[in-house]
Amino acid sequence: MSNRVLVMGAIAPFVDLVEDVKELGFEPVCCDYYEHAPAKNRVACSYNVSTTDVDAMTEIAKKHDVCGILSAFSDRNLMPAYELAVKLGLPTFYKPKYIELLTNKIEMKKRFMENGFPVIPYKIIKKDFEEKEIDDINFPVVVKPVDGYGSKGIKICTNIEEIRKEFEVAAKASLAYSDIILIEEFYEADEVSISAWVKSGTAYITCTYDVSRNFEEEVSLSYVAFPSKYGKMYHKEFESLVQRLTKAIGIIEGPVTVQCYIGDDGLKIGEYLYRLAGGSPYLYPTVFGGPNTARMMIEYQTGGKIDYQNLESFMPLTDGRYYDILVFAVQDGIIEYDFTKESLEKDISGCKKAFVYYSNFAHRF
Repeated sequence: MSNRVLVMGAIAPFVDLVEDVKELGFEPVCCDYYEHAPAKNRVACSYNVSTTDVDAMTEIAKKHDVCGILSAFSDRNLMPAYELAVKLGLPTFYKPKYIELLTNKIEMKKRFMENGFPVIPYKIIKKDFEEKEIDDINFPVVVKPVDGYGSKGIKICTNIEEIRKEFEVAAKASLAYSDIILIEEFYEADEVSISAWVKSGTAYITCTYDVSRNFEEEVSLSYVAFPSKYGKMYHKEFESLVQRLTKAIGIIEGPVTVQCYIGDDGLKIGEYLYRLAGGSPYLYPTVFGGPNTARMMIEYQTGGKIDYQNLESFMPLTDGRYYDILVFAVQDGIIEYDFTKESLEKDISGCKKAFVYYSNFAHRF
């Protein structure tokens, strides 16, 4: 078997991941249906193929005799990655029961409620729902696909008419549920994500971070600040929460992320993700001396010995706060710039590290 690793995706976060793959001595092979996905510029071999096309990726994996499969940041890739690993006899964290539970918001919320975790009031509705079905839900509400991913299909609605208008958009973002969507009350609260690694059933927090989102025309991430402003005050509560959730779900090993909200009604649970969170927040703890959970994932998925680094002793707290600011284009087009990674780090006061994912060749995306 070679030292090649199949990487399921090549959008911006995968740029950092493939660099970790290479630094650990492996050769990444990227698959992504986006022809110009930036991680493809960082690898010797890539394919323009959908990561949900298991048959195509099986052939690619066999061709390169890969020793591991990395799905990394996407719920959508979890089941294809599991199927690939089973077909090829390769290591994997995942089992269908975890994937089905944690990618279906209905089943996930049921599990939360069965185990006494606080959730935001919600309903599952059909397209022809009657108004009385949501009489006990307060507006505004957040409309979501049942098993969506990447914040696709999410919208805030202030009345029944807006829900009906947005129903189809949310349903189309679902992988398997075209006739139902989820609505939940909009909780005026701060959004906090908690990253952790589960080792032998014990969850160790590696980072907490605050998330600011733009809920105007479309939901898109604006910036992240870490450690969370609640990190010190809620540290023990966060530790207990992640451990209790991990036990309730049954995870034994691997990366997890808990999305929660803190407002006037206290802490509420949003989601529990059994993967690295999107946008490369696994890098945040490395900024102030913490473990690199992506490397741990690579080591496990390639059958190697995991270097847990300082996982058990690391405290995800530090003086000051770091901001991860992302820039989005409103429309497709051409981006040109005259700065470099080095000039950003030099010219922006307090900049710890800059990441440039597209080189300056007037790249059309």
